[in-house]
Amino acid sequence: MAVTVMVVEGEALTAYEIERALTALGYEVSAVVASGEEALVCVPHTRPRVALIDVDLAGGLDGITTGRELRERYDIPVVFVTSDDDLHTLMDDKQANPYGCVLKPFKPMEFASAIEIALHRHRVEQELQRKTALLEAVLQSMEDAVIAADERGRLLVFNEAASEMFGGGFSAKRSSGGSGIYSADQLTPCPARELPLLSAMLGDTVRGHELFVRGSEFPSGSWHSVNATPLRLNDGSLGGGVMVSRNVTRLKLMEKELRKLSDTDPLTGTYNRRGFVSKAQQQLKRLQGEGRRSELLFVDLNGMKTINDSLGHAEGDQAIVDVTSVLKGCFTERDIVGRLGGDEFAILVVDERDARSVAEDLYSTVETFNSAQSRRYRLSISVGSCTYDPASPMPIDLMLERADQDMYRDKQRRKRKRREHLDQG
Repeated sequence: MAVTVMVVEGEALTAYEIERALTALGYEVSAVVASGEEALVCVPHTRPRVALIDVDLAGGLDGITTGRELRERYDIPVVFVTSDDDLHTLMDDKQANPYGCVLKPFKPMEFASAIEIALHRHRVEQELQRKTALLEAVLQSMEDAVIAADERGRLLVFNEAASEMFGGGFSAKRSSGGSGIYSADQLTPCPARELPLLSAMLGDTVRGHELFVRGSEFPSGSWHSVNATPLRLNDGSLGGGVMVSRNVTRLKLMEKELRKLSDTDPLTGTYNRRGFVSKAQQQLKRLQGEGRRSELLFVDLNGMKTINDSLGHAEGDQAIVDVTSVLKGCFTERDIVGRLGGDEFAILVVDERDARSVAEDLYSTVETFNSAQSRRYRLSISVGSCTYDPASPMPIDLMLERADQDMYRDKQRRKRKRREHLDQG
């Protein structure tokens, strides 16, 4: 199919010569008009592929304005026909942006060259526009934040997800913009030199870097896993960097919940042995750094087998829950309470308190609890302790072992007292 061309030429003789030349070259002349106003009216009906326009048109619209209107309204590539005198005006006009020029007096083959170049350039521009639109659509539909900056830190790409995650004031060279960006401890502002995007701009590749972001969109904070890659130009030089950030807050919360479940005793809601040992180890490190002493208590529920055998395991579970309630009432939230298994509990007392006075408080609280109940059994506990001295620290496992031994001695003492009391009675 022949390429259709519209001719916009005010001189009738020149218009005729152009039409004849184009027809001889195999083009189809869809319309010949004498003014810019006529061209704009004619285009919707004739839909030419290319417009040949004389720069020096008479009337309200000159050739350059007519060409600009045709491009903006109908996306038609324009080839200007001009004299040497008008060529300088055409080149100086920033808005003209011609796809090609043919100088008067023209040679027919010059039209063919100019038209084919204009069509090729137009096809390239349309393809670029399609790819740009596709890239923009992909970027804006992504849940991941995508940010790109040039070597000077000027943002080139900032998709909608990036705006939601980091705020509109994000800077490639600052640790904060619309949001505060923090290191993994959630408290320390991320230094600019550690920002993944800046690292990429300096030539480093970053994989799986974790950032914590707190801002207007996420006042409680959100976790992000970030990858960043240098942007290399064709000559191998650095042209900036690209950063892709994924919001992994939900995953982090799930991991936290799983850790909590794996560290928590399902019956009592306190730490299980694994959770207690882990938290106690962390606390002992802090106590050592602060040079403070602490007490580790080992508590055993007496008569658990008798309760299970005579009243059933459901009542035995209730006894465990009741002991837990007593323990929680005797200690602060800072103290670490855990059920080690069965009827055994451990408590790391964070504040410096005398182990014996704590034990007496426990015994007294148990008695108070028993007096307020009407059950077929009375709670009874045995308590042992081990002191943590930062001057001669010992591992938590050894402390538990020694506190367990001390608890066993306490159990034996209490049994002897009960027997003595019965004998005297």
